[in-house]
Amino acid sequence: MNRPFGVCVNAKNEILFADVGNNRIRKLSDEEPPQSDNIIKTIAGLFEPTGLALDIAIRKASGIDVDLEGNIFFSDSGNHRILKIDKNGNVETVAGNGTAGFSGDFDDATKAQLKSPHGILYADGSLYIADKGNHSIRIVNQDGIITTLVGNGFPGKCDCPSLMTNCLDEPTDVAMNQWGDLYISDSNNHRIIKINEKWNDMYLVAGNGTICEKNESCGDGDDAVYAQLNTPTGIEFNRDGHLLIADSGAHRVRIVYEDTKKINTYIGSGLNEPYNSSVYSWNVNLSYPTDIVEDTNGFLYIADSGHNRIRIVGKNDGVLGSVITIAGDGNDTCTDLNQNQCVYPKSESLVSPISLALNSNGSQLFITDKCHRLIRIDSDPAKSEFTNLIKFAGSEEHNFSGDDGPAISASLDFPHNIATDKWGNLYIADTKNHRIRKISSENGEITTIAGTGIAGYNNDGVHMEYAQLNLPHDVAINSDGDIFIADTKNHRIRVIDYTTNIIDTIAGDGHQGCYTDDDNDGRLATFISLNFPQGIAVDNAGNLYIADTGNRKIRKMDMNTRTITNIADYENLSKPCDLVVDSQRNVYVSDTLKHQVFIISQSLSIKPYAGDGSTDYTYGEENRSAVSASLYSPTYIDIDDEFNLYIADTGHHTIRKVLATSKNIITIAGNYHSGFSGESKIPFMHL
Repeated sequence: MNRPFGVCVNAKNEILFADVGNNRIRKLSDEEPPQSDNIIKTIAGLFEPTGLALDIAIRKASGIDVDLEGNIFFSDSGNHRILKIDKNGNVETVAGNGTAGFSGDFDDATKAQLKSPHGILYADGSLYIADKGNHSIRIVNQDGIITTLVGNGFPGKCDCPSLMTNCLDEPTDVAMNQWGDLYISDSNNHRIIKINEKWNDMYLVAGNGTICEKNESCGDGDDAVYAQLNTPTGIEFNRDGHLLIADSGAHRVRIVYEDTKKINTYIGSGLNEPYNSSVYSWNVNLSYPTDIVEDTNGFLYIADSGHNRIRIVGKNDGVLGSVITIAGDGNDTCTDLNQNQCVYPKSESLVSPISLALNSNGSQLFITDKCHRLIRIDSDPAKSEFTNLIKFAGSEEHNFSGDDGPAISASLDFPHNIATDKWGNLYIADTKNHRIRKISSENGEITTIAGTGIAGYNNDGVHMEYAQLNLPHDVAINSDGDIFIADTKNHRIRVIDYTTNIIDTIAGDGHQGCYTDDDNDGRLATFISLNFPQGIAVDNAGNLYIADTGNRKIRKMDMNTRTITNIADYENLSKPCDLVVDSQRNVYVSDTLKHQVFIISQSLSIKPYAGDGSTDYTYGEENRSAVSASLYSPTYIDIDDEFNLYIADTGHHTIRKVLATSKNIITIAGNYHSGFSGESKIPFMHL
């Protein structure tokens, strides 16, 4: 075998493991107790795909898990997909389209892009994926729909872990305890993170972020959060509820005790020395162990990757015994197989409307989507409803092109929010192009007004076209024509002066904040640490409002004093994405994790305005009370002069409207299925 990685035990106590270097999934016989001369069989990975597991081409199989019915799930990491083998040996893709990337949320998981997925977990009908190359955790539900639980495609490290920020760096495995809390092996950050069972908060479990070196105790006997790890990979809960960690770079298996939260070395000498066999657990030499699993009889299996072996250790009256090898002779015999060329064709799908904005008279609604298009829906004044749906800008290609030409021919890259000024010009936060773009109301041509296209920050006080931005998510315009930008990954709010075209920071000190930071009201906005702000809005007095997403706060900035006031925080919000202010200065906030839109009054009382917190849409919801309807990860919102609220119900692939008079909700675009099936059509039938 060649670098065994993932290992698991099925209900029959058969041991399955991913033979990474040989691009195979292999199985040991179910002989009990396990022996060193067990029969090993390849059950997946040999030739070109024909639909049978033995015939599929695998590249870097890694994570693996088995459901209660005996179906096998594994990460075909090099082909950027998750495969399932049923009990008859048939194979199918359950996630990933075979091309590396980060896309596909709220749609069929097989259309989504993954990037070198590794550890997986099948629990309660859902599949959890450590999408390593995307620095994210993805979930495929029972209906085959994929979503991202944490991560945004970029590596990061947070002193205060948060679901709203990029706090992971190459996560390699996931595990779940008996209470439903999800644990993540945050490999390149050298720590273990926990997401609580409500999925609204993250905690540090083990590892202080520094590397455990050879021959060091690395914090053994102390609280796990103060210990050192070294590139942890596989994690698993044993029968006693304690967390086991394959501390790969430290060449040992660690244990975190559930009751005391202390950490110790469980198996391994910590020396990356030559293989030794039939020795006790504390002095066995492991070499880059990558995964561990315990069977129902208490035997612990270790993927001893550097030694190209599967090792096993049992217990005698609760005490670990000797370690023996049950698979692998240590030889590195790599079979060079061709990559399975699974090329996913260009799709016409419009996957998830992201944001929306109305023009000044409410006759046109603009929508961005994950097909990198800008859609326009026109209204029929005679019928007081939206009728035609037209592609307005962008193409299926997510890149950058088209400046100084017709917007319809331009390419955008994951545009998020949009805004219009009083002259009818349209502004787009072209997020992954790190630019703000403008579509002229006079000739329909698109230009870049801010951002060089290179992610970063190169100081303030420069002309807008020379400024660097980093994943801008939102744009807003005040009555003077000044342009405000949520410069999300720079943790700043920027402003472009209408008369000089000079860009400056108006809020945020550039440091990533934490939602528990002590940032009392009245501080200068430029002294506040924001945390991936995504939404901004301006009221009729010129005050600026900020959805400080990672800090789980809504901020109000007085433009006269340039000071900040917090008007809502993490006690009420989980992931505020966008906000809008009506003429009476009520603030509406979309919360993508709570699946609701909230309203904050001038007296700062907060209550739900739309959504009951559930995500399961049922027919018959139309024209019912908005607070009793279901939304699914609502993102960007807008409001018209008559106080009708528009919601990008992203997970439901629809645009919803909350009527000001009745407070009922209706669907004005989309049919609850992703896809892009035409232009100049009735909008309710598409999106």
